[in-house]
Amino acid sequence: MMDRAEIIAVVMKHVRANVHLPEGTVIDPARSLVEQGVSSLDAVEIAFGAVKELGLRMSTAETTRLRSVDQLVDLILRRAGGAA
Repeated sequence: MMDRAEIIAVVMKHVRANVHLPEGTVIDPARSLVEQGVSSLDAVEIAFGAVKELGLRMSTAETTRLRSVDQLVDLILRRAGGAA
């Protein structure tokens, strides 16, 4: 089982792969992705990509409710049987 830091690294890899933010932009895991310039469609792609890479499954309804990196990480931890 991966720990929280490892899961955040996977999610952030998908943020960088799906979102073209200005150089030096820092994503705050606790803040809404949309508030930070990420489109809602990109947020769903980030969630699906990270979950797929980690070998988990998630419904579209679950991904559309996610607002932040922290929420996605918490969901992944719960799905993988870890503590959120």
